Amino acid sequence: MVMTPFKVLAEPKRERILKLLATKPLSVNEIAEFLNMGQPQTSKHLKVLLDANFVWYEVKAQNRIYHLDHQGFDEVDKWLRSIKNFMVT
Repeated sequence: MVMTPFKVLAEPKRERILKLLATKPLSVNEIAEFLNMGQPQTSKHLKVLLDANFVWYEVKAQNRIYHLDHQGFDEVDKWLRSIKNFMVT
């Protein structure tokens, strides 16, 4: 199922994950620990964020280290600019 960026961001747990990743790149287990969530639940939310281009990961040893990805945010920014331009004209 494809979600719009706004549906992805509307989920409070995903919003918390993005805010946490804004501080530094983290592994799934670190994110789960910080947010007091189970690893499977955290991985599910990260998959949604990954599919929507809000995060990307690199593999280090046995861990996936997640980072913020500008692509998802760029799409939201583009939409917001179009609305702002409409309001000005």
